[in-house]
Amino acid sequence: MLYQQLFSTERNICSMTKVREEDIDRDGKYDNLNLEIEVPLVGNEMAHHVKLFLIFDYKLSLMTDFHMETMVFIEKGGSCLGGSRLDIFGDLRLVLKEPITPYTVDTRYNTPIFKTERENFDIPSILRDYSMRNMSTHVSPISALWTFGRAPSDPFIFTVTINYPEEQVIFHASIFKGLQWAWIQYATLLLPFLYATRTLCSWVFKNGIISAGVVMDPPLMKNFPKKMY
Repeated sequence: MLYQQLFSTERNICSMTKVREEDIDRDGKYDNLNLEIEVPLVGNEMAHHVKLFLIFDYKLSLMTDFHMETMVFIEKGGSCLGGSRLDIFGDLRLVLKEPITPYTVDTRYNTPIFKTERENFDIPSILRDYSMRNMSTHVSPISALWTFGRAPSDPFIFTVTINYPEEQVIFHASIFKGLQWAWIQYATLLLPFLYATRTLCSWVFKNGIISAGVVMDPPLMKNFPKKMY
């Protein structure tokens, strides 16, 4: 855990961390993340506020080779009484400030968000830099439930359930896609027009609304008189 690498001491360390991703519909892709953290507390210590950073490896592979390291920041405060448990539920959503270029390899954001060196760990700077990215993620909506009352020997329990819903991704339109869409629009207009025109012409001539006939040229004379000069 990044928390342990940056802030591990003999007192402040997560005694137990459980992480599980589930594939509910058996399609080979994970549908949610379940995280449970137990933080040991001593005596009358109470948890009043929680800040959580989650790092995700985010990939898109259908129309583009897009790969980035992304983050989720969750901050929740309880009451002055403190709590023994906090449960958070939400959906992981993709935030695009600009469309993605299709059929390209995009790894510009596939860099570590956090540095392992403690002197470089500045939360305001990290959040500011992350907010300036054109592609990022966040959890929305967030539902939080605090549980109050804790025995002196019990740890503080923090659980997070994040669902991975389907996303609508916007791409820049390529020339091929533009021509393909133009041909579809042209065909949807042309085919009904041809059918209506053919049906109308057949009905007009069948009912004799417009008189029509066949004009044939007179047959050519085989033996022309020769002119005498």
